[in-house]
Amino acid sequence: MMHDPQTIAPHSIEDEPDVGPHPEAMVSEVEFSIGDHIHVRARSRFTPASLIAVGIASVAILLALVPVVRAGRRRRD
Repeated sequence: MMHDPQTIAPHSIEDEPDVGPHPEAMVSEVEFSIGDHIHVRARSRFTPASLIAVGIASVAILLALVPVVRAGRRRRD
């Protein structure tokens, strides 16, 4: 089902429930416009635990790539 673009309200940061404050949270906001019709607004919130989780996920992805690279090298030989 197609939606009429004029019937969909744009999502606003003010609509989101506010998460309780974290003493070590790092919050970043950016807002910019391109011309008269394009307005972009972004907000991010990081805690030390989320940064550790991102680091663990990144290491897991890199470790999973090692067998793929080795298999590719063997295939060329």
